[in-house]
Amino acid sequence: MQTQEIAALVKHVPFLKKYANSPIHTPNDPEMNEEQMHHLFSQLLRVLLASRQPIALFFDDIQWADAASLDLFLALAKASREPDFSGESSGKNKNKSRVLFLCSYRENEAKDNNPLVMKMMEELQNTTSVETTTVPVGGFDSDTLNKIISESLCLPLRRTKPLTDIIMNKTDGIIIHVIELIERLTMENILTHSLIKGWEWDSETIESCPISESVAELFSFKLKTLSEDALLGLQVCAILGTHIDQRIINLLKDYDGKDSAAFDLIPKGNQSQLLQKLAAALIENATAANEIELVIFLAVDLINRIKSCHVTDKNERVLYATMNLKAGKKALTIPDFHSAVRYAESAISLLNDGHWKTHRDLMLSIYQISVVALYSCSGSDQTVLNERIQVVLTHASDLDEEFATRFVWIKLLSVTSTQTAIDECHKLLERLGEPIDSSNISPSSAGAEIVRVKDYVPKDVQDITKLPQMIDGNKLKAMKILAPLSQFYHMKRSFKNGVTISRMVEISLAFGCCDESPFAFATFSAAVACMLNDIDSGCNFARVALELSKSQPKLNGMLPRVSTMDPLVHGIRLGFAYGDIEFAVGNVLVVNLLLGEKEFLALKIADCGRIRNVQYYLTPIYNSLRKLKGVEPKVLTPLNTILSNQELLDLTLEESNELDFEMQLMIEITTAVILRDMERAQRISVIVKEQVNRERLLFSLIIFDFFTAITDCYLARQNRNHTTHIMEAKDIRDWLENLMCHSTWNFENKYLLVKAECHYTEGEFDKAAESYKASVTTAKKHKFVHEEALGYELAGYFYKDQGDETKAQEMFKQAQIAYGKWGANAKTFPGVQFHS
Repeated sequence: MQTQEIAALVKHVPFLKKYANSPIHTPNDPEMNEEQMHHLFSQLLRVLLASRQPIALFFDDIQWADAASLDLFLALAKASREPDFSGESSGKNKNKSRVLFLCSYRENEAKDNNPLVMKMMEELQNTTSVETTTVPVGGFDSDTLNKIISESLCLPLRRTKPLTDIIMNKTDGIIIHVIELIERLTMENILTHSLIKGWEWDSETIESCPISESVAELFSFKLKTLSEDALLGLQVCAILGTHIDQRIINLLKDYDGKDSAAFDLIPKGNQSQLLQKLAAALIENATAANEIELVIFLAVDLINRIKSCHVTDKNERVLYATMNLKAGKKALTIPDFHSAVRYAESAISLLNDGHWKTHRDLMLSIYQISVVALYSCSGSDQTVLNERIQVVLTHASDLDEEFATRFVWIKLLSVTSTQTAIDECHKLLERLGEPIDSSNISPSSAGAEIVRVKDYVPKDVQDITKLPQMIDGNKLKAMKILAPLSQFYHMKRSFKNGVTISRMVEISLAFGCCDESPFAFATFSAAVACMLNDIDSGCNFARVALELSKSQPKLNGMLPRVSTMDPLVHGIRLGFAYGDIEFAVGNVLVVNLLLGEKEFLALKIADCGRIRNVQYYLTPIYNSLRKLKGVEPKVLTPLNTILSNQELLDLTLEESNELDFEMQLMIEITTAVILRDMERAQRISVIVKEQVNRERLLFSLIIFDFFTAITDCYLARQNRNHTTHIMEAKDIRDWLENLMCHSTWNFENKYLLVKAECHYTEGEFDKAAESYKASVTTAKKHKFVHEEALGYELAGYFYKDQGDETKAQEMFKQAQIAYGKWGANAKTFPGVQFHS
């Protein structure tokens, strides 16, 4: 696990600190969303399982657990059934979990007080991948209970039988209530002992003695015996829960709550008053100590436990709404969209239409946050979102105030009509002083514009990377609009995109760099390479994009660092920050499949409802990732049925959707080769040759040809049209060698692996062994973990064919480890028998 992961876990499980190899500095504010928390605890389980010892996790009294804890339990239970939780890389135990989850709860209390427990248990029982066993534990029967009481009082069974009958009638044999009742009887001198008479009791008095209906009631009774100060301390701890630490105690040290009893023992109305006092003390002291940002979520969660009807003071309602606004903004940056929606809705509930006159800026900010949060949150109410948008546009006085909402509105329009979204972009650009007359753009004029801007750009990369930060407000807004406009034109396969992206580069050069500048230069590099066929200049612009991205804020996530990770990570951050889920998920998918990101984060965030072309763009990648990871297929929102990648290919071909068709083919040939389905890889390769315009596919062509060359070598060794296949593979080898002059990092391991396969196919075995070794070494150095794994695997088949079983086993085991790092737990090795 990485250091920041361990630090975040230590915040919630402090005792883990003593097991760390080096000092752990817990961050002051390790806020993270639910998915990140589930991921961290899953990682912790994987680490614990590395010893190959089985683990039993016991969760006691879950009838008292909150929703977040139950969700974590459910997520861990489901995750434990994934292949990489087995602790075995091969063999008969590969798919068997080494984790046993035990949980106990009182069914009567769970049904009455926490129905979420019963809902969770029902979901677990309905999950086919999780084996569940229910062991009901009831009270003791009368005879057993009589034996227990007889032995406890040292009396014959016949003497204790009347007492047992009374206790059995009042407790149903539930041991905790039996103990409680006997303790109360002795405390109140109803059950007494003397040296002369022994044990005595009054049956009639015992019959009338009250008994708790639940354990919580029993504890409440015991709490009443504590001092007032002790009750206050317990009450504050109960309210703050796991958030309590020395910093919080210091902020509340001046709080005077001696007039309050234990939280669960006071009337409901007084609970709201107590929460108000705690929240007020926390806000006041944290603000004075300049630590309000560190406790914002805790303070606002206290506020929101107070029903709005109990907050009667007008100033308090405004203060609480302001605090919810701050929490909502912070939640968006995590990102935790569900919480952001909740905070925005709480703020809105505290105010009314009259506040538009007295607190207009506050109202506008709250509704703006609500728009972004609702748009970004999967499953949000479309009607509510549209209403929020209209409220903002109605009350905004200028473009500055309405811009963020206009941006979301454009993204919404793009879901149903790309052209309408394009039109709205052009209207905004005109208002911002950057009009583009799209009606007069032709293919030749678009190409000429790219040439003009290319020649205008400084030749030295360092001159561009030294540009100042953009500060002109209108230019910043124009760049934010031009970025999605470029995407819209790209979706339509329009040459007009050349003008759009050229304008972004021009603005960056004239006014400085901004968040969108790396995207601008990266996309411009593709336009120069593809439309002008100027690969050298295209690579230079790509280097500019990489250098610019280094100066921009990065995601505070768990992604590994590889050469092209910066702009992708930056793209993810930008996508989430602006509510552009499609763009963010797209970047994550590229990270996962093309760069070998080990955790397959797409599986965790891909199920977003508001993604354009979910069916043709996202589902094929999603299907392939699930196939590689070995997890159950799932329908992506808003689709209703599971479609295979072959079905999607057929549908895309029927609709002549070239962009999605090419994307699906690239994913398919990658997955086919990795899963060793060489027959399918050959079919995909033939489709690419016959139905795809290769002149337009400079970058995806590299992926196609790399895997095509590996397929050709395999087929040639099977004596299938040997000459044709080996000649094609060697042509691709030579092409990859030429590409190395542009980027050794990206192409060297691919060239070396194809070179090794060609040597192997032509019987040059010493040269093949040398090239295989060089390929995996380079892939490992350049962080292409999935191509490192593929290199080891192909080397394994090479050595196996040479009869060197020891070397083959070594290669296959290294491949297995690398595939495991990538997350491809379902990867198998046809024809390979692993030796223990």
